[in-house]
Amino acid sequence: MEPIARRLCQQLLEPIHLVSYMSDEPTEALQALGFKGYWPGYFATRVATSAPMEGRILYAGLRSLPVPGEPVARLWHAATLLREHRGDGHLAALVSAGIGGQEAHVLHALSLGMTPEEYGRLNPLTPMQLAAIVDGLCARGLVDASAALTAAGRETKDRIESVTDALAAPAYDSLEPGEVAQLIADLEPRRQRSTLSATRRTWSRCGRFQCVW
Repeated sequence: MEPIARRLCQQLLEPIHLVSYMSDEPTEALQALGFKGYWPGYFATRVATSAPMEGRILYAGLRSLPVPGEPVARLWHAATLLREHRGDGHLAALVSAGIGGQEAHVLHALSLGMTPEEYGRLNPLTPMQLAAIVDGLCARGLVDASAALTAAGRETKDRIESVTDALAAPAYDSLEPGEVAQLIADLEPRRQRSTLSATRRTWSRCGRFQCVW
C-alpha cells in the first residue's frame, strides 16, 4: 500500500499548493519585473530561501509565519507547510545517498523514461554541464552507457523515496486512523477542484507547464 504521507502530499496536498504555480497572476507579475517566462522566475525566486540552515529549512521558515485566518488561505498555508516538510526530508534523503540536486533531476527524468534534455528543471544547464552530470552518475554505476537507469540507479531512487516517506510520516502521527481517513475524504474534493481549475496550464511530465485547452 502506498505510504500515507506520500499519498497525502503528492495526491491531495500538492494540487492545493500548486494553485500559485498554475495561476496566471504570479507569472504575469514576474514578467512585469523583466523575466521572460515561468522558469526564470521560478529559479530566481527560490534564491532567497537557499541560504544554508540546519534541519528543515523551508518548513521552519514557513512555520515562523502567522497562520492566516481566512479559511482558504489557511488551507493553502497548511498544504504548503506539509509539502515543504516532505521536501526538506527529501533533501536530507538525497544528501544521505550522496545525490545532488541536478543529479536527482536526472535520475527522476530517466525513471520517467525521458532524456535529461526533455526535463524542464534541467533546462538552465548547458549540454556540457548536463553531460558531466550524466557521466558522473555513469561512473557510479547508476546510469549505463546508453544514459538509462541501471538496476543500482533504480534501487537508489526507490530507497531515497522510501526514506523520504519515513521522514514525512511523523507529521501525521498525531492523527488517529479515523482522522487520517477523514482528512483524505475532506481533501479529495478540494484536490479535484484545484486540478480542474487549472484549465489553461498544468504540469507536464517534463516538469514544465503545458497548455490543456
